Amino acid sequence: MSHKVSVIIPVRNMARFLPDAVASIPDVDEILIAVAASDDDTLQVARELARRRAGVVVLDNPKTTPAAGRNAGLCHARGDVIAFNDADDVWPRDKLDKQLARLDREPRVDVVGGRVTYFDKLDPDTLAPTSDARLESGFTFSMPPMIFRRSVFDQIGVFDESLTYVEDVDLILRVIEAGVPLVILNVPTLYYRRHGNSMMNRDKRGQNKDFARVLSLSLERRRKLGLSLAPVSFERYLETPVQGN
Repeated sequence: MSHKVSVIIPVRNMARFLPDAVASIPDVDEILIAVAASDDDTLQVARELARRRAGVVVLDNPKTTPAAGRNAGLCHARGDVIAFNDADDVWPRDKLDKQLARLDREPRVDVVGGRVTYFDKLDPDTLAPTSDARLESGFTFSMPPMIFRRSVFDQIGVFDESLTYVEDVDLILRVIEAGVPLVILNVPTLYYRRHGNSMMNRDKRGQNKDFARVLSLSLERRRKLGLSLAPVSFERYLETPVQGN
């Protein structure tokens, strides 16, 4: 089955990393870069990427949070499959092929995730971690490792813009609570760049506050729905891809 794929990249103050994030994305129908007001030349870099590559669209995003940028992208996205990248991360070469193959295989799923490889050094030619990079691998409920059918957002809604952090955790918890079919492939679907300017390296107090609020809201929803209040387990959704996919 063929799909129209829209990739959404929210960005602020990431001019030096944005070209790698875009270059790592294969041919898709559109790449929507939602640019928030920045202190560097992010907007100019995004416009130059749009000039050089067909399908890249720059959206002026007046709000600064990732949730607002992702929602701006969703408002403009035309694809039936929605994917995300962050401006400082890169996609593995075969990410999208593996995830689309699983999306179309039986049993039907609506969300396909994968493992995250954390790195500190990138090969600019291969857009993969260098041989001497410090690597770690794991699972996380965040947007860039996952792809979604557009219908998921029609069902559960969009990102909570009152959250500065962990809006992705909030959305995935809502996916799970709604019973949306989800699998996590046991292969890397994101290279996550570790660097000093990462948003997750700032304001730990704010992150903890938002995370506590997200968990509280999830527990409240689960109580109303009569669902288990036990912590969500990654292993429940883990799946090894069929060989050749």
